Amino acid sequence: MPQWIKAHEGALFLQVAAVAFLFGALLYSLVNFGSAFVFVLVLLAAAFLALSSLGILHVRVGIVSVALAACALGCLRVLLVTDVAVPLLTHIGRDETIVGRVILDPQKSEKSTHVVLEVEEIGAGVASGRIMLFADRGSAIAYGDRLEVRGELSLPEPFETDTGATFDYPGYLAAKGIGAVVFRPSIEVGQKASCCSPLGTLFSFKHALEDSIQSVFPEPQGGLLEGMLLGEQDALPKKVTDAFRRSSLVHIVVLSGYNLTVVAVACIWLLSLIPRLSNRARLILGGISILLFSAMVGFTATVIRAACMALIALVAQMLRRPSLALRSLILAASGMVLYNPLIIAHDPSFVLSFLATFGLITLGPFFSAKLHFVSVRAGLREIASATLATQCFVLPALIFYTGQLSLVALPANILALPLVPASMLFGAIAAGVGLFSSSIAFLPMLPSASLLWFIVHVAQTAAAVPGASIDVARLQTPLIFVSYALLVPLALSMMRLYTKVNGKDAAGMSIL
Repeated sequence: MPQWIKAHEGALFLQVAAVAFLFGALLYSLVNFGSAFVFVLVLLAAAFLALSSLGILHVRVGIVSVALAACALGCLRVLLVTDVAVPLLTHIGRDETIVGRVILDPQKSEKSTHVVLEVEEIGAGVASGRIMLFADRGSAIAYGDRLEVRGELSLPEPFETDTGATFDYPGYLAAKGIGAVVFRPSIEVGQKASCCSPLGTLFSFKHALEDSIQSVFPEPQGGLLEGMLLGEQDALPKKVTDAFRRSSLVHIVVLSGYNLTVVAVACIWLLSLIPRLSNRARLILGGISILLFSAMVGFTATVIRAACMALIALVAQMLRRPSLALRSLILAASGMVLYNPLIIAHDPSFVLSFLATFGLITLGPFFSAKLHFVSVRAGLREIASATLATQCFVLPALIFYTGQLSLVALPANILALPLVPASMLFGAIAAGVGLFSSSIAFLPMLPSASLLWFIVHVAQTAAAVPGASIDVARLQTPLIFVSYALLVPLALSMMRLYTKVNGKDAAGMSIL
């Protein structure tokens, strides 16, 4: 075994490799340097390894070879991704008859229904690949249906948002395995989905909850609750969504690890009211609540990734072991990116989940210790510290995705986010009860609807402030790199300070 490996703990080796792998995948996703760049990284890694093993350089230099090799692996993983549009290229621009099966729950927007189809046949021949159908909003299509579609296949194209930012729509769809789109197709349902499908049953339950929310809650509170609880991003009217975007509150309606963590923390707070219930029991039941919530939304890839992040954040909050949780987060993220490298640059839900969890782990305990003037009753201190910690890391990413720098983001988030746990908790109770009785559901609906109204009011009031946001579409990439170059070292320093003062996770802190 080389000398440099003996000199370091295995945890250091693994963590450095995971961080470098993520960095390599992100770097190569944003800038295609070509295969020669990967080859140079491998050569440099081999050179550092040889020099360190021979004792020519300090043993610590050997860890550089690990970082370079892992970075090269991250680049190579992105390089080896197969273009999802390749199987469909010969049919692009042609009016075709397509046969396939719906593999995700169709999503309704204001004007259309988005349907993801796993292709089985095109024309008279066998075919493969995934396409996105933009069907009529009233189309009666469900998960698992076998469809016969007639329409023209086209490649997705980037488009400019209202703020002037360019959205990489092809990359966003590619992260979901989708290589082509069909607008306004004619659709015939050849075979309805099986009633015994586990995922189909979960989606049916989700739709039942949607109907319950719509029947119990007024608008736009109901639409906001659908977004927060069920991940329905298009449930809100466009004007309200724009207000959330201008006030940097749009992350509330994006299903992420933060939303799931909020659910778990709220459940743990309720369980804390039960006498003689141990912390371990509350932690386990909080984890179960995350799994149940994920099942309610539907165990899609996005939900599973968010659930993993939320479970890690929950363990970090309950056990106060930030360095252990941080290692778990980095390793989990590396595994997800290894499986699908496109998510690191093109899946906002994954990015927001990772960043919110990172902030919660590194800054959450620090803020909780400093906010001694906030009452611990009803979990107020935990909610306040979690809000500050997550927003420190989420806001720069929101600037990147929206192309807007919100000058009212801080006050808007401080006012709105502490109300999210209670509004989601009472909203979930109301939606569940509403499945059986709308009259009884009125009782938990009142506090939830009131809190949701206030959140919407905060977003609209903040967005209406003159100069509330500045378009920074041309500067969004430099801004995000500068922001996280400053935030990450600062957050790790605060985490070290917390662990030094409190004596938790002292062993192993040197690896951060």
